[in-house]
Amino acid sequence: MSEKKICHYKTTFITCPYCGHENKDSWEVFDDIEGYIHEYECGECEQIFPVHKHCEITYTSDKIRKDTTND
Repeated sequence: MSEKKICHYKTTFITCPYCGHENKDSWEVFDDIEGYIHEYECGECEQIFPVHKHCEITYTSDKIRKDTTND
């Protein structure tokens, strides 16, 4: 019997590598931004596994438009 392949690398949600359960509220789990490995217990199968949070921060900037109606 083959094991079910579970995608659990850089996923949108914390995904249990044992049963595949996705925590849809993953953003609420850890307060730190990234870099720490946390122990996490699956809410479905109760297995404990390490979770590493990855974050990507991007910025957008724009020029300020000058009001040309008063010139």
